Amino acid sequence: MGAYKVSVMIELGEILRLGRFSNLPTVWSNVLAATALSAAPLGSETILIMGAVSLLYTGGMFLNDACDLEHDKIVRPSRPLPSGRVPVAFAWTGGGILLVAGCSVLAYFGTASGLAGIALAGAVLSYNAWHRDNPLAPVIMGACRAIVYIVTALALSSGASDTVVLGAVVLLIYVVALTILARDETENRIDSRWAIPLLFVPAGLALTWAPIGAMTLLSGITAASVILLALWRVHQALAPLSGAVGTLIAVIALNDAALASSSGSPQVGFLCFGCFALTLAAQRYVPGS
Repeated sequence: MGAYKVSVMIELGEILRLGRFSNLPTVWSNVLAATALSAAPLGSETILIMGAVSLLYTGGMFLNDACDLEHDKIVRPSRPLPSGRVPVAFAWTGGGILLVAGCSVLAYFGTASGLAGIALAGAVLSYNAWHRDNPLAPVIMGACRAIVYIVTALALSSGASDTVVLGAVVLLIYVVALTILARDETENRIDSRWAIPLLFVPAGLALTWAPIGAMTLLSGITAASVILLALWRVHQALAPLSGAVGTLIAVIALNDAALASSSGSPQVGFLCFGCFALTLAAQRYVPGS
């Protein structure tokens, strides 16, 4: 019985790694920030949307590793699928089920949010299928995150306001830059330095978006500081680029905190800040990239 329990725990750990579960708080912060930018109240509907988008994110991660299996056998053989610790069929089947489940939950809120959910699933599938040697892959990845803002707005209100669209564009820019830098992860060096300034766009916008409150200031300055520290550690060979990528993923929640609080919702900004801390804590056990 004891050996059986240990086996189950190992398998659960591999599934968590396969789904990048440590990054889920950044998905929750996306929904929280979009709720604030939509001027909608937090409630059970927000939690339901967070659950739906979490299903889509996890399904996308399952399918991402399934699509990258042959590549990972060469460059990342220790990952759950190429190592054989998780069956490939589990990733394909589980990923598909999670995508369908996520879209179904979003359809509960109406036709518009349901269609936006399908668009999000389509973007996820497009990225997974064609991200190798595709110059537009970072844009597709950025769109996956940006659509979360749009999906949330459509689920909670009659449409996406200009504020929500602006937030989605800012998020897209950050994720595009992050994805470009992540492509250098295999070589463990930053070759695409031109993308680094784009990482500071969300914090810069929030800090110039009046009025600037204490939570906006804290989130924006923390985001910029964490980005600089993560990149400096890579430059000084104090940490691998993979670790910096994980940290930069966590910064997504800080950007959400800055945008939410700058739009007049410091309480939501505080929750997003908490998502940042939760992501970093979770990444100690489950790698973020």
